[in-house]
Amino acid sequence: MNPFVVPIEEIRIFKTNIRYKKDLQAIAKLFAATGCAMRWNVDLKEPDRILRVERCHLASCELIALIQQAGFSCEEIF
Repeated sequence: MNPFVVPIEEIRIFKTNIRYKKDLQAIAKLFAATGCAMRWNVDLKEPDRILRVERCHLASCELIALIQQAGFSCEEIF
């Protein structure tokens, strides 16, 4: 298996209200503190502010709760 190719089932996609670069810093601190995501990104140009998370050891519901505790909305989409 190629270590640079992430199986699709290890990528989770969420709709958020993360709007600004400063918000990304808050999310980065959360992920660093929990060691959750090997790689993640937020598409700030997308109306739904799509958050993609790869290889996170947390369950989706735990990840959503973490994002919500930081003051952002977050819901998993397919």
